[in-house]
Order: sequence, then C-alpha cells, then structure tokens
Amino acid sequence: MAKRSDRVFHITVTVFALALTAVSAVTLEYQHNPERVRSWMTPFTHVSPAPPVRNQSSPHPEANANRTTETPGHTAPAGSKPVTPGSDNTAANEPTLDIRPAGDDVSEADVARVRQLVVSHRMTDTISNALQIRLRRPIHLYVAQSAADYKEALKTLGVSPEQAQRFSRDTGGFTQGDNVVIPLYQNKTDADLANTLAHELTHVYLNAGVGPELPSWVNEGLAVTLGMHFQQAVASGIAYDGYAKQMAESVLDAVKKGQLLPLTDDEDKVLAGDAAYDLELQDWLAVSWLVQQHGWKAWADYLNRINTGMDDGDAFAKTFGVAEPVFNDQFTRLLQSAADQADAGVQVTLEVPGQFRGYARILQHGTQTWTGFELAGGVNRFVVTPSGQLQGPKATEPATDPNPPDKVTLYIDLDPTTDLTYNGQPVENSGFAIDYHYGMYSFVNAWVTYQNGKSVYLQDPALFGVRLTGLRENAELPLMPLLSVPVPG
Repeated sequence: MAKRSDRVFHITVTVFALALTAVSAVTLEYQHNPERVRSWMTPFTHVSPAPPVRNQSSPHPEANANRTTETPGHTAPAGSKPVTPGSDNTAANEPTLDIRPAGDDVSEADVARVRQLVVSHRMTDTISNALQIRLRRPIHLYVAQSAADYKEALKTLGVSPEQAQRFSRDTGGFTQGDNVVIPLYQNKTDADLANTLAHELTHVYLNAGVGPELPSWVNEGLAVTLGMHFQQAVASGIAYDGYAKQMAESVLDAVKKGQLLPLTDDEDKVLAGDAAYDLELQDWLAVSWLVQQHGWKAWADYLNRINTGMDDGDAFAKTFGVAEPVFNDQFTRLLQSAADQADAGVQVTLEVPGQFRGYARILQHGTQTWTGFELAGGVNRFVVTPSGQLQGPKATEPATDPNPPDKVTLYIDLDPTTDLTYNGQPVENSGFAIDYHYGMYSFVNAWVTYQNGKSVYLQDPALFGVRLTGLRENAELPLMPLLSVPVPG
C-alpha cells in the first residue's frame, strides 16, 4: 500500500489573487503561477486568467477573473497575418458569432473546436435567456494559438506592449466590448475552454445590456457562475465537483483567518490586488446563493432595473427584498457556518469492471491506519468515517502506515492480485487522492507510480477500468447547493 498525490488541482486561477501555495520542484509541465494584474483598465475590458499551476503541495484554487473597460468601436485584432472570416449563428434570435484566427498558426480545427463548444452547448442562447439580455450585433471572437499572436491581438485592442506581454503569460481570455480574444495555449482542455468562453461571453452581454453601472461583485459573480455551468456540462461529474469544492475552500480559508472582505461594488478595489484571496470566488458564491433563493428571473429583473436608470442599491433592494449591506451580513454568516463544518465522513462509489481482481485500500486523512476490502465487479459503495473506519463492505485487517499522517488527503489505493502495467511500464502502486477541507471531500487526481519510482498524475478519475463515480459527504453542507446552480436553457 502506498499513498501518492501531487495535490494537483485543475483550476482556472485569477491573475488578481495572491499565490496561495508554493510551486514544488515536481510541478507538472502545464502548471502556471499567475501574477497580479495592476489597475490599468477602464469599464468594459475583461481579462480571464489562465489555468493555474498544479503542484505537490496543497494549493487553494481560485476562479476566473475578468475585468471591464469601455472601448471606442470595434477593431479586429490581428496576429502574424490578417484574421480571416468565419462565422456561425448559435440560435435564430441570437447574434452572429464571428470566429476568426488571430495568427497563421491557428488551424481550421482550432476554430472548429471553439465553434463546436459555443454552438453545441448553446452558450449565447443560454446566457441570453439567463440574463434576459438580447444582443443583436455580432460577437467577434478571435482565437490565438501562441503567446506572440495573443500579445499582438491585445495590442491591436489598445493594450500597452508591457501589459500585453504580461497578459500573454498570465491570462486565459480577454474581452473588450463585443470583441473576445481566446488563447488556446492557456485553455488546453475542453472544460477550461468552455468555462473561459462562457465567462467572456457573459461579459459581452453585460457590457451591451447594462454597462459600467453594474457593481463589480455582480459582474464577476454572474460571469463565474455561468462559466462554471458550462464547465460542468463538459467535465466529468467528479472532476467538476472537485474543482468547485476546492474553489470554495479558498474563501473559507479567508473566513477562518479573519481576512474576509465585504462584497465590493468598486472595481478598483479588486484590481488593487490587496486581498489575500480571490474576491471573485466570493462573488460567485454570493450570486449563486441569490440564484438558489430567488431564481434567474430575479437577476434579470435586477439588471433591467439598472438598465432603466435605477440606482444599483435601490435595484438590489427592490429585487431581492433586502439592502446590499444586510445581504452581505447574511452571506458572511453563511460562509462562517460553512467554515465551521465538522467532518462527518464520506460515501464513496467505485465502479469496477468484472475482470478486475483485487482490493481497495483506504487511508483516511489525519490517520496512519490503512483498511480495505475486496472489490467486486459492478458498483462498490462504502462509507469512510472521520476516524478511517469502513462501513458497508467486509473490511480486511488494518495495517499501519509508517509515514506521518496527511491531514488533508484521503487515499484510495488500488491493490490488484495480478501485476499491472501502464504505458508499457510495470506499476508499483496506483489510486485516487481525495482532498478534505471544511467537511468537503473532493477528487484531486489519480496517480500511477512505476516500479522505477516515477509517477504520473491524471485528471480523469479512472484507473485500469476502475472508476471513481461518487463522493457524497455524510452531512448537509451549506455551500453544496451553491456549487452547481441550474441555469435555464
């Protein structure tokens, strides 16, 4: 039995947050540590951060970040060669989606990938229906494959060379008015790309339908909420569940440390980067809580009231029946309750192919005792208590782990009765790593360690046909309904 995890979190990290963990020497090649972005923008420009680093320590993930500034008219960004036409209509009542390459290294397949995600998931139609904003003019979406082309596209939109250089390293998307630039090299998975596309498109709609009067926390909270909705539509259930829980954890860290700030209307406060956590995560949870209580129609009513000239504070009170400061106090109490949740254990579901022969060995966080049971073909469901005891299957004899307890990771080690190989190499051990914080259990990664001592870490929760399909806490946690609020189609 062994425990291995690089504590990798596949999270889109805001460039406005402080780095919450150090990068280890074994950081995977696609990891990325964003810097803070300083205040430079004017209303209607939105910058989305790149997917973050993954490392051996336990990072706390942060959300997409987009910012707003007003721009003079439409200017097509260009890369190493002029952009070429390409368009699609996502719905009969929706705007034309004009997708073009920014650079000669963008293939037709790259453009088709972006178009397929937007069109097949009905992104513009869904965003329009959720916000009740109709956008008639075209959306211009430029796809960059390299940092050089992304940088040139940003400069064409008026970003200074210095800022463009920084953003080409740190950001996963950029919106200005109805222009969106997406760097594919920062959005490598379809789940990342779907989140970023929906986030940016939400800002396009808010730019057109409301404008700079919208409070920062509402602007960003709506964009993150809709981005997460489409990420969930693309990612596996367990992968999304882990992503969302880990994002929420960083807000609860701020609560525990006494660092939580009030929801802010002021973009400059966000851009200053003085907060010790990503404010947009807090915005996301606040918006989701209001969706849970009042539905999307209330948000559409709120946006309409602002658009017709009502002060945003009056619009909020009229729509949600409470003044913003009072809501902020209520929301803070919700977060404090979530941060005080005790560990109630977790129900785990594994789906096992009939040909697999072997055992699951379990090491609960904070303990040094391995226990386990023999896996059967089909659905295997069991409960791990906070102390590490198993409920459900007949447990094997316990074994003591010689290493110090890992306080934040539950390990599920696969122990086959026959030798396994992975990518042609003999396997020493393999399994799933589950993060634990604030009563929440979330999938981190799967690992395979070869007999030569090297390990690989996988985002997909499946190994040798054994798939992790369920993690359900044995308690009703206050934040769980906020992590995946439904969105009208």
